[in-house]
Amino acid sequence: MENENNHPEPLPAELLEKIAYYSDAQRRIPFTETHVLNLTTPDGHYEFYTESVSKYQVTINGDDRSVVRINDAHTLRKDAQSISLYDLKIAVGSSGRLLLTPLGEGIVTIRLTSRVKTIVALP
Repeated sequence: MENENNHPEPLPAELLEKIAYYSDAQRRIPFTETHVLNLTTPDGHYEFYTESVSKYQVTINGDDRSVVRINDAHTLRKDAQSISLYDLKIAVGSSGRLLLTPLGEGIVTIRLTSRVKTIVALP
């Protein structure tokens, strides 16, 4: 709507509040917490913890990605050793999926985790 001088009339305060409420910018949060690790995660060092009390240390450096699993109570092949990652899909609240270099015969090794409890970015 325009006034007699062909200038737009200011929007009513109620409408401005609704615009602010539904604005995507209002819902964005800074990248301070990590809830997902995947191929788009920035380079860095991360840890995630699962319900089975496993700790996974993930290092991402461009296309060079690796993981180390630590769990003294339930051991798997190559625990406490760095293993190259082809792919990873880790999300808080879900089972994690790691596509690893072969740990035996085959083209790849797929490792599924128990439910992921937390993911933290390390300094």
